[in-house]
Amino acid sequence: MAKQQDSFLKNLFLFVVVLGAVYMFSKSEKGRTFIEERFTHDEPAESEVVEAEPSVPVIEISRHDLARKLSRITQCLNRQSDRAFSSYERYLSWADSAKGPDGSGTVYGLYTIYEISSCQEALKESREEYPPLSTAFEAAVDSFETALIRLYPTLERANRYYDHEDYRDDNFEKARQMHKPLMEAYGRYARADREIRRQLEPMVDSLLLLDFQELDSAENKGAYHVYANVITAGHILRLVSVPMLSRTESPRLDSMIQRFQSDVEQWEQEAQAGDDPDRYFQSLGNNAFEFLKAAKMMARRLRESKGAGINNLDVPAYSYYDSNVEALTDRYNDLVSYFNGLELPGDQAEIPQVMIFHTLNPR
Repeated sequence: MAKQQDSFLKNLFLFVVVLGAVYMFSKSEKGRTFIEERFTHDEPAESEVVEAEPSVPVIEISRHDLARKLSRITQCLNRQSDRAFSSYERYLSWADSAKGPDGSGTVYGLYTIYEISSCQEALKESREEYPPLSTAFEAAVDSFETALIRLYPTLERANRYYDHEDYRDDNFEKARQMHKPLMEAYGRYARADREIRRQLEPMVDSLLLLDFQELDSAENKGAYHVYANVITAGHILRLVSVPMLSRTESPRLDSMIQRFQSDVEQWEQEAQAGDDPDRYFQSLGNNAFEFLKAAKMMARRLRESKGAGINNLDVPAYSYYDSNVEALTDRYNDLVSYFNGLELPGDQAEIPQVMIFHTLNPR
C-alpha cells in the first residue's frame, strides 16, 4: 500500500509549471550546490524582455503526461524551425531584405521547410490528449501552427519559381511581387517561434531539473554527468544569445565555461577509470568537448570585443563563424540530438526526453 501511495504521489501532483519544479530542485541540497557552482541567477537582459511573462498556472497533471505534451510540441518545433531560419538566411544571402531581388548577382533561391502534416498532427495530439497548461501557452501553440501553415505554401511557391529559373523569363517581376509576402511569412514565423520558446523553455528546464534531482550520482555517474552538462550548456548558450551582450558579462561567462570544463573532464576521467565502458560518455562526450571549444572561442571574442558586445560587432557573421553564437548553437544542437536519443536509468527512461533546439531567429 505504501509503495502504491508513493508511486501515485510521484507521478501525479499539483504541478506548478515553471516555478514549482525549479523551486523544489533549488531547495534541495543537490540543487543548491548545482546552481551555486554553475551559474548565478540568470535573469534576461532588459533588451530581451517581452511584454507578457510566461504564466505560472497550477495544473493537475502527471509529470509523465506533461513531458509527453511538451514532447509533441518540441518535436515539431525542433524539426521545422531550423529549416525555416536556414531558408530565411539563404534567401537574404543574395536578395536585399528591403527591396527584394533586383536581378544583379547570383541567384541562390531559398529552402522549403519539411512537410507539415505530421507536425499538425503532433500539435493536435498535444491539445486533445492532454489538458491545457494556460491560456497564454495554448495561444502560443496556436499562433505557431498558424504561422507554420502560412509559411509552408509561401516557400513552396517561391522555391518552385527559383528552381525553374522563371526569373529569366519575366525579368524578376514575380520575384519582386513575392518578396513582401515572403518577408511577412518569415517574420510571422519568427515571432511565433520566439514566443513559443519563451513559454516552453522554463517548463522543459523544470522537467530536466526534476529528473536530475532524482538521480543518485553514485549509482548513475554517467547519467548524472549527462544532465549536468546539458543543463549547464543551455545556460551558457542563453547567456551569449542576448542581443547586446556586453563585455561586463565576460567574467560570468568565463566562470560558467570553467565549471562546464571541470564537469566534462571529471566525467572523462571517471569513464576511463571504470571497468565497463560509459555508454553515455561514448555517445555524448565528444559533443560536450566540441561545445566547450566553441564556448571558449565565444568567450575570447567577447573579451576582445573592445566594448562593442559580442553580437553587435560590425562584421559579417560568417567570417567569424567559429567564434560566433551560431557555431555555439550548432554544437548545442548536437548535444540535444544525442541527449534526445539516450535511454536514461530508472524513472527517467519512462519520460519522453524533451529539449529545445536553440535556433537563432530574425529579430
